[in-house]
Amino acid sequence: MTLTGGPTYYVSLMTLDAIDAVLRRWAQTGEAAGGRYFYTTDLVITPRPGIIAMIEAIDGLIGEGAIGNACQIIPNPVGSRDASD
Repeated sequence: MTLTGGPTYYVSLMTLDAIDAVLRRWAQTGEAAGGRYFYTTDLVITPRPGIIAMIEAIDGLIGEGAIGNACQIIPNPVGSRDASD
């Protein structure tokens, strides 16, 4: 996501149910030590699925000034413009 006049961040958004589904699937496929762990960088967990929940979470992170703690900046995203453009 790119903030107006600000940096571009990356983030993964999931619900606890989605994480549970991944772990259960991996228990069957053998991935991640048979579903014994799950990790991803820059994970934000939302209470419910959907675009509205994701937007609300991101708005909350921005409003509380926590976006930089929860997400990583993409230094030079493709298509970004710098001062020489």
